[in-house]
Amino acid sequence: MLKWILQDVVRTLKSRKVLFILVVVLASILMLVIPNRLKLPEEKGYRVFVEDKVTEIHHFLIRDIMFLDEQNRLRLDLDCLGLNSDNPGCEAEKEYTQNFDHLAYRFLNEMDEEEKVKTYFSLSHIYFSGVRESIQSGNSEYQKLIGEKLLDYDSLEVQLAYLEDHKMIEVMSHKLKVGFVNPSIYSNLILNFNNYMYALKTGQPYDLDQKFPASFFVTKYLDMAFVMLVFLSTVIVFDSIYKDVNSGVIKTIMSSPMRRMRYFIIKVLSAYSSMMIVLFVPILICALVLTMIDGYTAWNYPIHISKHTLSSFAPHKQYSYIVNKYILASDFSTFKNVCNFGPITQFTTDRYGIGYGGALVCSPDVIGFQSITVGHYISLLVSYLLLIFMLMASLNTLLSLKFKTALLNLIALVGILGVSLILTDLFIGQKFLEFLPFTFMNPIKLLMNLTPYTFIHGVLMVSIWIVGIIGAIGLILKRHDFLN
Repeated sequence: MLKWILQDVVRTLKSRKVLFILVVVLASILMLVIPNRLKLPEEKGYRVFVEDKVTEIHHFLIRDIMFLDEQNRLRLDLDCLGLNSDNPGCEAEKEYTQNFDHLAYRFLNEMDEEEKVKTYFSLSHIYFSGVRESIQSGNSEYQKLIGEKLLDYDSLEVQLAYLEDHKMIEVMSHKLKVGFVNPSIYSNLILNFNNYMYALKTGQPYDLDQKFPASFFVTKYLDMAFVMLVFLSTVIVFDSIYKDVNSGVIKTIMSSPMRRMRYFIIKVLSAYSSMMIVLFVPILICALVLTMIDGYTAWNYPIHISKHTLSSFAPHKQYSYIVNKYILASDFSTFKNVCNFGPITQFTTDRYGIGYGGALVCSPDVIGFQSITVGHYISLLVSYLLLIFMLMASLNTLLSLKFKTALLNLIALVGILGVSLILTDLFIGQKFLEFLPFTFMNPIKLLMNLTPYTFIHGVLMVSIWIVGIIGAIGLILKRHDFLN
């Protein structure tokens, strides 16, 4: 069986259409890589030495320090300020004000690089410890209500423990008072905190996308070319069975003791393998070249996706939470004006997609996000693409049993894809689309919750269709006449 699959794959790879597809894929790769590699790197942020690592801390660090200081001072007990600071029970407030008075002046004029970073993490530790204390001291209903709205709250213990273990903070001997937690403020602060933690742990530049290493290339290419790769997959496989039909080989095969279903399983697997080789090998080669040039890949770089899309079939309606000063909520509640120009949170340094949206004011609700690594993000996209490839291979086999020529089969495959994409744009949110496989064509939108579906919903629905199509192939094979 393996020998048959390999022979069929080799035959497909020798065809002229594969050369055309390779040219298209290589051209798209070069159009993405060359302009970025020619772009001159920009000087951003402070160069900081931490634990013998050299990294770049963004120039907005001073802004974050001042905002953290402001949030911490809001937690100071009013009865402990000014002349009352020596009252019993005011140790925390007194300690805080003594340590961090005149913070802006000291930051700009007196601190060295390591002190600046240490100051930031000390303030972060005080703030996030207070948030943790506030939630833990509340009842279960409050914990559930607030905890679900906080970005990356589950990882907070790990982050704080890292700071404490590596002595990157000045630990206060007393705690500030606890109070209500503002999820929006917390989520914005934790986004930046994760960025700085990444720079601290890895010693790699904060703005890695300006150097475009291999991991960023793979991510951006899959973001931009996913639908194109699916369309190209149809061109690879549309005539895989018709070669056997035209040569008469299929009559010999079907008149032999070999089971029909086994033959079509071989055709599905060989078509699937051909797609993977033709479409993935150029991407892999380019990634390896970039890895050799840059020496790092940043697979653990943090990016943000919807908090609900990997754990629920019913999305938390982020798709209707689009911040636009000039358009009322009712104008885009039908999903027609939702930002669909690309992944909103493609990278932490571009999480609002400014490079994609043009003049459109589009910002997501950050409290609905969670942080994952670039490597995890790529694995999700690749897994989903492989699932779509299997759907296309099985659908091609099914249509080959119905159409007499390869051209009709190609038209049908491309037509199904095109019509599905049009229907999704026109009727997005309608109930019937939840059951069509190509409604879930764009995994980036599913991961960012820019559609009323989740990533896990898409995986389930595409898998069900694959099983159903293969079952339909089995039923048709029993009555199909290959001899005439």
